[in-house]
Amino acid sequence: MKVLGLERQQWRIGELYFWLVALFAFFVTTIFFVTLQDWRMVIPITAALGGVTLAWFGGTRVCMPIYFATTFGNQFTIAGLPVSINQGMAVLVFVSFFIDLLRYRVKWNISWAFIFFMVFQVTYLTATLLKRPEGAEFPIQPPFYILLTLMVMLLYWEEKWLKWLLLVFALVSTAIVILPGAYEAATGNDLMQAGYYGLTGRINGIAQNSILYAFTAIWALPLVALFFVESKDLYTRTFWFCSGLGITALIFLTLNRQSPVILAGVVFTFVLFSRYRHKWALMGVFLAVGILLGQVFLVKAADRIESARKFTKDPSLTMRRDKVVIALHMLEMYPFFGVGHNHFRYMWWDNRPRGETFMIQYQYEQHMYVDMGYVQILVEYGLVGSGLFLLTILSAFVLWLKHYRLSWGLKETWYANLMAAIAAMFAQLLISLLIQDTWVIPRTFFLFGILFAACGVVQHAVNSNNDQQIKTNDRTLDV
Repeated sequence: MKVLGLERQQWRIGELYFWLVALFAFFVTTIFFVTLQDWRMVIPITAALGGVTLAWFGGTRVCMPIYFATTFGNQFTIAGLPVSINQGMAVLVFVSFFIDLLRYRVKWNISWAFIFFMVFQVTYLTATLLKRPEGAEFPIQPPFYILLTLMVMLLYWEEKWLKWLLLVFALVSTAIVILPGAYEAATGNDLMQAGYYGLTGRINGIAQNSILYAFTAIWALPLVALFFVESKDLYTRTFWFCSGLGITALIFLTLNRQSPVILAGVVFTFVLFSRYRHKWALMGVFLAVGILLGQVFLVKAADRIESARKFTKDPSLTMRRDKVVIALHMLEMYPFFGVGHNHFRYMWWDNRPRGETFMIQYQYEQHMYVDMGYVQILVEYGLVGSGLFLLTILSAFVLWLKHYRLSWGLKETWYANLMAAIAAMFAQLLISLLIQDTWVIPRTFFLFGILFAACGVVQHAVNSNNDQQIKTNDRTLDV
């Protein structure tokens, strides 16, 4: 049997080498003939062939982390390519996912939370397609983001692969946040706007603004905390600890008024639910750092905090107030299914209540977004969509609570700390939706996929543990 297994393994390796040689020959031949026709097509053809190769041999488990890295700079392109790097990787992830489906490398983990999540997505997408205003773009992003959730749930249900995915997410997020943020804080050079703000300016890294940068930084913090508490050696733990402190410092330097509140909620949630034995000492460290950085924050953001006392003196708050007024007026006209996803930006001008806004009427040439997540869900998805959203969140909480309790019955602390990190990420989402439109973005759908996959991992560990105990009991009875 061992000889047969060895021969089968050698045959598979030989088959792999055959396909690699054939693929290389196909590459060279295609590029040669393309060059004869039009040398400018070499870059896109090479990228396409390389992408197909990556999707076939690497699968979603390789393409997904690369795609995640490109979501931080979806505006970056390569000369000669008709799409951005992010769009190209999205196509590869899509292709690799269906290749993996054909290979049966998936596992469904159906729950009420998953059902409500899918019903909610299908409902508002259907309502959106049925009433598209003139000039509105086809909503291609939400269906793809739904696929992201399915990909993570179906392909990362094994513990080793989920750890790999979360580790890549943590490392990529940490690098994207700390490296450009620290450079901008030290030099004052704004990487995105090529301006010079100095140390009194607002840090935004490679994000479009400081709010998006802070959201990315806070999203990474629970993952950093997870790998910190699960680190087994001093060097790894020191790396994650310093990364967490660096991310925290840069969050304060964004000078966003809401970021310290969201940060406090995320840190407290993780500490509350984790099984780290020194978790309250860790909480004390972050509290001390927060108090220290809070002094700097209060000094630099004093004008912005003072202006918030009266919204008419704060352009940001005034604009948000106007959007709420318009959204409520539009909800009266489209109460059940709303105006459709992302349609507020095309319809706000014609549906604004005359004489009830302070500032937004002077921005008539712009496509304005709602900015506030809960208001966006209410006006764009209507009362039906909002109800399904609440059912999705409540069922997700019930699902999380069930498996969090199960995780405490396992010897390894990894499972409970994993569920604590997920709870902290959901705390960020639910708090940020008060002031930011962070619902239809890749990281939100990644989060739901991580939740569904993590519950499968915990359930599998519990079942394995129960089977082991039954076997142990059977041996005891036999003796």
